[in-house]
Amino acid sequence: MDESVREQVAKFMGNIRACMKDHGVTVPELATLCGVPQHDLRLQLMSGHLDLNVCAALLHRTGQDQRAFGVDADFVPTGELHVV
Repeated sequence: MDESVREQVAKFMGNIRACMKDHGVTVPELATLCGVPQHDLRLQLMSGHLDLNVCAALLHRTGQDQRAFGVDADFVPTGELHVV
């Protein structure tokens, strides 16, 4: 894996972890919301290979905090993000 890709993944995951921390979302809670075992979710969080449903559940739980999808806190969306 290229070093720049590693940096991007680290930044992406850092934004997701900061989102979880700021909103008090725990791994057990997020695992329940996603319907996955805690162990699987922890592996996803460590590896950076998150399922989209994890990000969507976090977005819903945090009240549309865009960092749930790994973007920066100062990200300004150009339109509404719709999660079904």
